Amino acid sequence: MSIDEIMALALEMAEFAAFPEDLGIFVEGRGIRRVLFGVDLILAHQPPGSSPDVWKVYLRGQIAKFDHTPSVARACFEDGVDTAFDIHIDGPDLQRLRADGRGNLIFTGHLAGDSVGFTPFLAALRSRGLEVTTFSGGLEPAP
Repeated sequence: MSIDEIMALALEMAEFAAFPEDLGIFVEGRGIRRVLFGVDLILAHQPPGSSPDVWKVYLRGQIAKFDHTPSVARACFEDGVDTAFDIHIDGPDLQRLRADGRGNLIFTGHLAGDSVGFTPFLAALRSRGLEVTTFSGGLEPAP
């Protein structure tokens, strides 16, 4: 498979009509036969001339962008959805949601929650003849 075919499969399975703006393919690949799959990997290098402390703050800022549970849960509850699922929340945000007194919020845990989405994708890759090896939280149910 090519990297474009793999991305097209992922987009189709996620029911995305277009390529998300925050994703990108940086290295073309053709004839892919093996996939090494891990969860929530941030692959980056320290830019030349920047201090390690500045780089750590930058990475923390990038990671913090993904903390969206309170606003998404509130939007669900306001739209009449009684129960929402998510993978994590910090203590103060949880207390604020509890104080709202609306809806149910179920936490699956990060790796288990992610596996609900990626397990069918990995199965689809395997069904197309790719060898898939998981690591770094790539949990899959036993066959």
